[in-house]
Amino acid sequence: MPKYLTEEGSQQLRSKIEELKITIRRTQGQRAESYSRDGDGTHDNPAFHALDLELHAQERKLDELTELLLAAQVVPDGPRNTEAVRLRSIVKVRRETSAGDQDNIFEIVGVGETNLDRNRIAYDSPIGQALLGLRAGETTKLELPDGTVAIFRIRQLFQDWSDTAV
Repeated sequence: MPKYLTEEGSQQLRSKIEELKITIRRTQGQRAESYSRDGDGTHDNPAFHALDLELHAQERKLDELTELLLAAQVVPDGPRNTEAVRLRSIVKVRRETSAGDQDNIFEIVGVGETNLDRNRIAYDSPIGQALLGLRAGETTKLELPDGTVAIFRIRQLFQDWSDTAV
């Protein structure tokens, strides 16, 4: 399945990659300094080995992020779909459970872009997947992490966040 990013998500990913490259160069310098000071023997220089492990983890993360950026399709900014839930949709949802109903407004964003403080959920999250393709008035059921079942009802789709203010 292809991976999708918003333009904002693509820019954030590029920034993370650049920051990680700087961190890797810093770790390489620390590792080289540790090697020149104490050698690379496990018993003689545990700091070198710790830095070596850290460097390998950082390089794996860099490879992972770079691969995602190269493989992802970027969904361009522009008018949002207000007919059905898609990537970049801003959607008002009513969550109906036995404990009561709750309305939320979410923006459906790309892989790795979830930010609950900004009401952003990724299309590949369980809720995001359940909502994709639904139109206003349609519902879907989803089992929540606590084991309860919720019905998610699409209340409205918006063109912009400013349209959500009542």
